Amino acid sequence: MKIRIAENIRSFRKAAGLTQEQLAEAVGVTVGAVSKWEAGLSNPDLAMIVKLADLFEISVDVLLGYDWKSMSMGQAAARIKELCLAKKYGEGRETAEKALLKYPNCFEVVYQSALLFHIAGADQSDGALLRRALALYRRALSLIVQNTIPGISEFSLQNRIGEVYMELEDTGRAVEHLKKYDLDGSNAGKIGAMYVQAKQYDKALPYLSDSLLSSVSELVNTAVALARYYGSKKDCRTALELLDWARSIVGGLKAPGSVSYWDKIEVILLTNSAQVCADTGGLKETEARLRQAKAAAERFDKAPDHSIRRTKFYRGPEKYSYDGFGESAMQGIEACIREDKAPGKALLEIWKRITDEKAK
Repeated sequence: MKIRIAENIRSFRKAAGLTQEQLAEAVGVTVGAVSKWEAGLSNPDLAMIVKLADLFEISVDVLLGYDWKSMSMGQAAARIKELCLAKKYGEGRETAEKALLKYPNCFEVVYQSALLFHIAGADQSDGALLRRALALYRRALSLIVQNTIPGISEFSLQNRIGEVYMELEDTGRAVEHLKKYDLDGSNAGKIGAMYVQAKQYDKALPYLSDSLLSSVSELVNTAVALARYYGSKKDCRTALELLDWARSIVGGLKAPGSVSYWDKIEVILLTNSAQVCADTGGLKETEARLRQAKAAAERFDKAPDHSIRRTKFYRGPEKYSYDGFGESAMQGIEACIREDKAPGKALLEIWKRITDEKAK
């Protein structure tokens, strides 16, 4: 077995954020002794090796540089991920350090190790673990060409680094990094949160306002798509629960006593819920939802407003939203009904009956 104790003492000391002087004081030896250990000129005795392993919170075999042969790269990365998900951080860190010694140039091992140290450091408020995560994320960046994990990119790794700075409460670096790697405002919430943490509230407000709008917009789009999935499985109840939940969120953004863009979003959600009911044969519920959609559409179309200025909690710059539903809310309902594929065109028949009532 090849002994790597010199380089490992140096590596773990730096990962723990300790100087040689601080390490010497922690284990009760001279600075010269630590210097010799790291230079490979001498080795600590067995009792000191155990003491160092305890200090670094690793096993003795990891400190010695145990040559780990029992797992392939893929198995090692999978095991690190499994231990991280189970929050078995102690075992996970030991497994990660062993894997990193054997596979220092494997992207998946380095990335999963970085993620484990990141989450463990955040959960345990441990700066040393977070600094270790930073070093590993940077190492992963240098190996990114190997990556085959969906959703992981240079951009996502850089944002992970920004998140570590957030956990370390390093506001300046966190904001600078998150702004540098912001994509279409995706980091607005994180940047706003860092400004709040630093008590720079005026700087935080526009970022938090933008994050609020983008989060709700994404929520609505996701709820509609997921409801359609459940509708395709004839699970009408779950689909309606999703859409009603989204409506409750949207309703909470409407300023009292005024019509706003969120009324049109409510029309979209009600129309989709009517389609779900029609697809599954719930005709009474279909009619009830269509009547609600029609009433909301008429209310919006009397004074249409596609700005977001009447949004509760929003204090950012004036913006206009695009929904692709139709020029007016009523036109949007009618377009959806024309495309209806429900058995027997039930949606169209119910809509015709509802609109004919007003004509009479």
